[in-house]
Amino acid sequence: MTRVSFFPQATLRGACLKSVRQFRRQPCRLLVAFSAVALLACTDSLDPEEFRTVGYIPPSYFDAGSEHAPQIPETAIAGTPFEITIWTYSFCSVASLEISEYGGSAVVIPYVVPRRGVCTLVSRPHEHTATVAFTDPGTAEIVVRYSRVEEGSPEPNGTRLYQVRVSPAE
Repeated sequence: MTRVSFFPQATLRGACLKSVRQFRRQPCRLLVAFSAVALLACTDSLDPEEFRTVGYIPPSYFDAGSEHAPQIPETAIAGTPFEITIWTYSFCSVASLEISEYGGSAVVIPYVVPRRGVCTLVSRPHEHTATVAFTDPGTAEIVVRYSRVEEGSPEPNGTRLYQVRVSPAE
């Protein structure tokens, strides 16, 4: 059987291969361009005061064995600063922590601010770290005020109380 073609084989074969190669390259180029834009767009946050919400802390984060449990020491030395760490859960956000100290107590509120631009919708833990110091020996309290709503909330609606034994400075 003889094969008859309307187009020369070399021309047809070359045209098909060229278009297949271009088609394969396009998705890769688009993916690289989209990834670069998404990464650059997520580097800056919006105006913190206008868009910030109280950070959501899942109930499981308060479990003693959780890797995201609040890290608040049980003991401290008067006048010596110590670090506390609170974890919140949200997507594409910048974490901040507001601390108000009142003598022998401190109120801690974690905030999140959505990032500007295109971001992935993958939720993840956010670390909030701050330094606290109590001047007077005795029992001090750290009150963590947070959101119990996964989307965050404009005002805190959850509270956890931690006690720190503050010993006199030597």
